[in-house]
Amino acid sequence: MKSTFSIRKYTSLLLSLLCIPLSALADGSSLSSKTLSDAWSGKADAQYELGQDNETREDTDYDKAFEWYSKAAQQNHAQAQCAIGYCYMFARGCDYSPSKAAEWFEKAAQQEFAPAQSALGRCYANGFGVKKDLKKAFYWQEKAASYGEKDAQRELGIYYANGIGTQPDQAKAAQLYRQASEQGDADASYRLGLCYFSGNGIGIDSIKGIQLIRKSAENDYAPAQYMLARCLLFGQATERDLSQARRWYKKAADLGYNLALNDLAYIYADGIGVTSSLNQAQKYIDQAIDSETNPHLLANFFDSKGEFYIRQREPQNAFLMYKHAQHLWPDVYDDAETELSRYFADSPDSVP
Repeated sequence: MKSTFSIRKYTSLLLSLLCIPLSALADGSSLSSKTLSDAWSGKADAQYELGQDNETREDTDYDKAFEWYSKAAQQNHAQAQCAIGYCYMFARGCDYSPSKAAEWFEKAAQQEFAPAQSALGRCYANGFGVKKDLKKAFYWQEKAASYGEKDAQRELGIYYANGIGTQPDQAKAAQLYRQASEQGDADASYRLGLCYFSGNGIGIDSIKGIQLIRKSAENDYAPAQYMLARCLLFGQATERDLSQARRWYKKAADLGYNLALNDLAYIYADGIGVTSSLNQAQKYIDQAIDSETNPHLLANFFDSKGEFYIRQREPQNAFLMYKHAQHLWPDVYDDAETELSRYFADSPDSVP
């Protein structure tokens, strides 16, 4: 009997393997033969798992990932439906389609899948694939947060802090940031740290504030790295350390946070803890200008570059930079002539 059982078990395994095309066995999948067999025999969990494998492994294949997600999604597999939503959002294995992304997020959200509920909330908040509706955005984020979804807890905190789809409530915002932070959400840790600095919804505690900012920075969250750098630069809530300030500014800059480049430019222009170098300052501000897309930030960077040109006694180049700044943000920056005249009024001997 034992021998017969072994033969039957072996035969069953062999038959299951025969259901798998040879191409599936040779495509570099790290999944077990049973998972592959289950996927090919129509089991939704295995199909979703195979989709994830194709999406996340080193030799990514978005087309195959989309194909397997679709097979599972058609069987009402909520995780697969959510994954399909992201495929349409980022054009991975399919054409870019905000409306289809929102549609698939909603299918999964209706099955109480919290990550999809949070994603759908963001769609409503931004009018992505659906008509913008802040009350619906709040509704879906609140549902997702009730399941402990950290992204939703953070987003709901932002809604309470800013009165988005609900009445402002700073205490609830801080509470939600704390919940998400305790789950390792770097953005939430950063926001909770700012709450401790400002006292919004919570008692002022600069020590806890800087601890949370540092925690977020160490998790590679660029705004927190920038804030930590500024605290170290000015000795705010921590001991002043110019070397560490530059280190964190550079980390934030490496992650594309261009305000850090602007501050680094001023550090070199003013010689704060380094040998003063206007050339190095210009290099940093040029790097910020070349990679920035926000017109208001770009205006700020052009204004900084204009100031550096003034210091280098190049008023004509400064004039051009001030013109760019005023064009990009006329409500904040004066025309170039006014900017230059203000400088000359304060420092008449600075430019020959």
